[in-house]
Amino acid sequence: MYFRNRTTPVPPLSRQLVAWLGVLILILLPATATFAQSGGQGAIQGTVTDSTGAVIPNARVIATNVDTGVKTERPTSSGGLYDISPLQPGNYTVEVQAQGFQTHAQQNIQVNALDVFGLNVTLKTGSQTETVTVTGAPPALDTTNATLGGTIQGSEYLELPLLVSGNQQRDITQFSNLLPGAQPGSRSSVIGGTATRLGELYVDGLPLTTISQQGDNRPVFNVIPLEAIDEIKVVTSGFSAEYQGAGLENYNLKSGTNKYHGTVADFIRNTAFDTWGFSAPWATITNASGVKGPQNSTPNSYGHISKPADHQNELSISFGGPVRIPHLFDGRDKLFFQFTLDKVHAQSAPTYGFDTLPTALMRQGNFCELLDPAHGGCGVTGTAPNYVIYDPSTQSCNGTTCTRTAFPGNVIPAAQISPLAKAMQQFLPAPINTNLTNNYVGGIPTGYKNYIVSDKMDWDISPRQRLSAAYTSGRRHAVPYTSGSANLPVPYLAATLSTVVGDYLELEHTFTIRPNLVNQFKIGYQYFGGPPTQNSTEGISKYEATTLGITGLPPGQASDEFPGSSFAGTNAPTAWSQPDITNKTVTHTYDLLDNVEWVIGRHALNIGFQFQDLMENFSSFNSPSSPTTYAWSNNETAQVTGTSYATATTGFSYASYMLGAVGSTSTTLQPFSDIGDRYHPMSPYFQDDFKVTPKLTVNVGLRWDYMPGFREALDRWSFLNPNITNPYTGNMGSFQFAGNYGGSSASCGCDTPVHTYWKNFGPRLGFAYSMDSKTVLRAGGAILYSHGGGTGGAAANATGQTGFSQPVSFTANAAGPTAGPVFYLNNSGYNANLNNTNFGGPGYSLPAITPPSATSQLSTGLVGNFVNSSGAFVKSTAGINYGDPYYGDRTPTFYFYNAGLQRSITDSITVTVNYAGTISHFIAGASGLRGLQSGEINPIYLPLGALLTKAATPTNIAAAQAIVAGCCATPYPGFAAAAATTAGSSIATIGQGLKWMPQYSSTGDTWGLYSANAAYNAFEFSLAIRPTHGLTLNVNYTYNKEIDDAGTIRTGYDIPGSAILSGKSWKADRIDRSISVLDQPQNLAVFGVYKLPFGKGHLGGNNFLVRALAGGWVFSGTATYLSGVPLFITSSACTSTTLPGQGTCMPDVNPNFTGKSIRQNGKWGNGVTALTLGTVSYLSGAVTNTVPGEGAGGAACTASTGPFCNSGNYMIGDAPRGGAFNLRAPSNGRINGGLRRNFNITELVKFEFGVDCQNILNSVTFGGGGGGSASGIGQNINASTFGTLTSASSDSRDFQFSGRISF
Repeated sequence: MYFRNRTTPVPPLSRQLVAWLGVLILILLPATATFAQSGGQGAIQGTVTDSTGAVIPNARVIATNVDTGVKTERPTSSGGLYDISPLQPGNYTVEVQAQGFQTHAQQNIQVNALDVFGLNVTLKTGSQTETVTVTGAPPALDTTNATLGGTIQGSEYLELPLLVSGNQQRDITQFSNLLPGAQPGSRSSVIGGTATRLGELYVDGLPLTTISQQGDNRPVFNVIPLEAIDEIKVVTSGFSAEYQGAGLENYNLKSGTNKYHGTVADFIRNTAFDTWGFSAPWATITNASGVKGPQNSTPNSYGHISKPADHQNELSISFGGPVRIPHLFDGRDKLFFQFTLDKVHAQSAPTYGFDTLPTALMRQGNFCELLDPAHGGCGVTGTAPNYVIYDPSTQSCNGTTCTRTAFPGNVIPAAQISPLAKAMQQFLPAPINTNLTNNYVGGIPTGYKNYIVSDKMDWDISPRQRLSAAYTSGRRHAVPYTSGSANLPVPYLAATLSTVVGDYLELEHTFTIRPNLVNQFKIGYQYFGGPPTQNSTEGISKYEATTLGITGLPPGQASDEFPGSSFAGTNAPTAWSQPDITNKTVTHTYDLLDNVEWVIGRHALNIGFQFQDLMENFSSFNSPSSPTTYAWSNNETAQVTGTSYATATTGFSYASYMLGAVGSTSTTLQPFSDIGDRYHPMSPYFQDDFKVTPKLTVNVGLRWDYMPGFREALDRWSFLNPNITNPYTGNMGSFQFAGNYGGSSASCGCDTPVHTYWKNFGPRLGFAYSMDSKTVLRAGGAILYSHGGGTGGAAANATGQTGFSQPVSFTANAAGPTAGPVFYLNNSGYNANLNNTNFGGPGYSLPAITPPSATSQLSTGLVGNFVNSSGAFVKSTAGINYGDPYYGDRTPTFYFYNAGLQRSITDSITVTVNYAGTISHFIAGASGLRGLQSGEINPIYLPLGALLTKAATPTNIAAAQAIVAGCCATPYPGFAAAAATTAGSSIATIGQGLKWMPQYSSTGDTWGLYSANAAYNAFEFSLAIRPTHGLTLNVNYTYNKEIDDAGTIRTGYDIPGSAILSGKSWKADRIDRSISVLDQPQNLAVFGVYKLPFGKGHLGGNNFLVRALAGGWVFSGTATYLSGVPLFITSSACTSTTLPGQGTCMPDVNPNFTGKSIRQNGKWGNGVTALTLGTVSYLSGAVTNTVPGEGAGGAACTASTGPFCNSGNYMIGDAPRGGAFNLRAPSNGRINGGLRRNFNITELVKFEFGVDCQNILNSVTFGGGGGGSASGIGQNINASTFGTLTSASSDSRDFQFSGRISF
């Protein structure tokens, strides 16, 4: 069956899984436990032996947090194994005590979140009162698992250069890109070459899964103060069973300690500290006076030559320590708090630009400026366009021949001017000059006022119990508006008011049931969204459409906001209030983690369960009606010549406006605004870290991810069901509602047509083998799942709500007897027949919203391309989306595997070498990834040529069948009848009949496009130097290759050799499997901090001059290098006539071209300045025409000399999708630096002065380059911009100054 009905019995496998899950929950709930080294915390694990290698059971192992004094004790098992977890990240001392042995104390153990620190201890025979203390930190070797990734401690990242940017606060999530296996992606890192927006962000081990923000950094960046984060952890391979997603980033919140610590820091960026950059000096600007010219020679609004304005300030305050109430309570070693506040105020000056306003005379109905004196006007000779304005109310027709009378002198009589038009134009500013166009200069300042706060409490109730709670909150206020598309003032401004709001709350309870059995329970809640993004005129009475005099409007945004206006034609005014929609997107995430850790013999077991309640409430427009835009065109005031409008020399859209002559308009009525996406994934898992020997640990785990597909809270959605008969056309495939909307004839009686996929099993396997005390061999593999497509992801993905709303539209009238406005908004009274203020015209009433029914697909324009019972052609005017029952619940799936060596060069220097690979399935691809469901024409029919666009008449079908035997039968009787009509002959074509669902104008494969694949292989090298002699340094290098079919698709069908120049046949999508857009082979990141070894407690500490001049200096820096991304060469030579029903137009590779490279004119950017950028092409091989089958110079492809050719008529291009001729965008290298000087105000209070500099070398990257894009390079062989550069990087050398007081 296609659908799973609500009452359909659960399949046998489903029943077994549900039953097993229920038993597991019953077992786990009484234990109330969660993961050992997860939950945002870490662990110390190892084996205790004597000098002969024999294990020592029942030894006491005590880990003491140096900062808080909190002690955590565990015994060794019968196999000598101990596992101390969960532990707050920090610095620890571990003591091991056993009867008959000396006590062993190991200091300086750094425990990181989500990490297990391996520490094997050999005890010496002796008295327990004797203690052997090791002060040097043990080698930083991962001896317990095969996890890959890295950690950046708070003490390190606070020293690294990081600038306030984009008018917002410093972004800590940038640092994840510095770690091995990660590369810059869309908002968060791409891990292991998977894809953008598929990784999981965690806070304290809780996943921040949000349906519209999967893999988005904003729930961290905009919600958690940077200085509230204690460390950053990235895991890129070798995952434990408690993790989900395509890699993860964990941000651990800082906890208070036994000592009071606090800081006040301020970070300042200013125009004076910035360099000009490459393009800014020559960027054309317009100042407030309307003077236009290069920025480096045009005075600003204050009369000065100035760089682009930059005023950004961030204030950070934090304070933490023990909770103490004098004489009543002392919370040292027990109760701690940490508070952090971050405030940002940043604003950029307006970017002024020209817009076009109606002149003062036009606002009075006088359009004489459109005519020069020779034509009887008052316009300027040579610039006046000589448009004659005609009165549409004077139209008269003789049959189909119509004519109108011009307004004398191009002046509309005052009595005919619409009072409503005068009301809407009353807020317009005056023009600044007498030009017809570009006669107004405006600009909107941009900026943000952000407020972020964090609180955390940790309470060690007893040695067996710990309770932690945290709350973070962020508010991002756009000041004054979000960016707009015009420079006009309110109410004409195309911008909105917005405030982004985020809140995060977590609660954790850890309980030691007995020494070898530990529970941890954790719940979390996240809100992200805020109040609706609001139209800037909403709620202001004087701007509302009803106040301005328009009646008959529906309640909601159509009535409550300023009406939008668009003006067509040359010399037309700038559009008003476009686009300005009040809408919202709000997500709610509830997390529950429950797990037990149990140490038995040589096994450290973790049995856990994760449940999430994921919700998104969003609206396309947040009211019963959508905003209304009135389109004013030249047609309404143009002369009518027969059956056409003479718009070349007559008519003007603003004259139409002044008459209130509406060209077209529309609104949408809806019974509800909010759509509620709902997902309820859950995941039980099991992990066993088996200490086979003290040198060998084997990690075995299994996770099952139940990820049900999309559900709407009230089943308000619709889709294409291909397995039922369409009642209008008689062939298979019809529109259907979820739930019971419209009754059994229109709905599926189900909450989804998608079959739940029950087999998301994620095994984990790995090992770590200590070859000796300095070398570890590790390998691992895992299958993981993320959210995407029908299971959520970076955006809610469903098939739509067609049939629930009521579109109301008035489309422009054609020339001829029906020419004229669709209705007037003019109550001047000059023409009683036209006098009107009512939306839709006199007497028009808005239709009632039609409830969902069996006729919805007809009333909404979906179904068509047939002749109805009245003999009229019915046209399909809208597409329909297919809800695939299989792909709708196939979630992105990843196979991670890795192997490598880790070597401790010294106790402070570690080198790691790894191979890492990833295979990705069910990731997002192009819309045409599946040819059938995307409504493409199978290329086997391309030999039909021009017949594909001919009407499906018996004659044409016979001709087609003579070429391709057995093809082209009409898909349903009404289609043949439609082909015989004048209106339907261009729609009911042979090509349309060959599509999957010819009764619809198009089909969308909403979830089927999540069937792309990728393969990633990488060599990773890391060098880590822990703090030693003041130096901390990390070098991470990745060399990788990635191929995928997740980009553009030329066809989703098999390609026969006859349809391609090379003659090679291809299976579906194989020709588009190529180098990925994420393929950046070289990825180098170096970062570190160096504290000069001078001053108090260091060299020269007793010398005043040494202390004064050389003490307290700290240098830091980051250096990154990324290869450029591949170029993706395309063509624009394909048309709907020469290549109908296909995907991306691709060129052919000339088989006779013998060159190995098509690069020219040196390296990218060679020889150009900001003024000449875009004038030099760095690629040869442009084809300047679009004639099918021709190459460079207009010669036939194989006779041409260039590398590329236009594909032939009805032929598919054979060029590789990516990386043809090894073409890549420029690489991107950056060096950032920081310099700090610490001054002791008192013994406890310090002041730090800091300078951070981005892009020290002032490097320029052209065309997007290593930033993961090549959008600034022309890649279309038929475009004049082929091979040219249209952009240069703007991150020039800029400085930030900071001051920090800490104690």
